[in-house]
Parts: sequence; C-alpha cells; structure tokens
Amino acid sequence: MKDIITPSPSRKRKEETRDIALSAWFTTREWEEKVKPLIAQSGVKQSDYFRGMVLRGTVYAKAEPEVLEKLLETVETWQEYRTHFSRIGNLIKAGKMDVSAEETKALVERINHLLNELK
Repeated sequence: MKDIITPSPSRKRKEETRDIALSAWFTTREWEEKVKPLIAQSGVKQSDYFRGMVLRGTVYAKAEPEVLEKLLETVETWQEYRTHFSRIGNLIKAGKMDVSAEETKALVERINHLLNELK
C-alpha cells in the first residue's frame, strides 16, 4: 500500500517570491496621454497593470458595483427572453400553436427589433 503524504492543514504554503524587478522609461507625453489614463481606467494598481500586460497581454479591470448590477440585470433579461423564445419554438414545433408564415415573419421581426434595442 502506498503512503499518501498530505501537507498539514496548519502549515501554510509559502508564496513564491517575486525577486525580479522590471522598469521602463516613458516620455512625459507618453506617460500623461497614454499610459496613465489606461492604468486609471483599469482600476488596478500600477504594478498589477504592468504585470498583467506583460504576463497575459491584457488587464482585467475591476468593475464598479453599479456596472456589475446592471450586467446581472441584463443577463437575467436575456435568460428570460431565451426561455420565452424556447417555449414559443417548442409550441410551434409541437403543432400546438397555429402560426402562419406571415405571423412567423412578424414575430421574427419583432424579436430582432427587441434584440437590437438591448444592444
């Protein structure tokens, strides 16, 4: 029988230390007009911004609570629409809903109109 060695729960893992520093030189114009606004827009610390750009090529901005709330509302709305559209489609497929070609075309146009409004 093989022994399985697991770390003690009381023992904390040592986080890998960051022992290499990186520096870059910018002109005042580059810094003020390009770099500084990008860092401010991202909502993260300067070092986190540069680290993200170097390691991943992108920086994920911290979202404001209001933006997250609006996003969640939008997702919920889309989920409701998806559910309703699926139900309508299932009723048509099952033959439980008499829909003519003209009515179907009008419904598709209305749905597209609603989707464009959400954009």
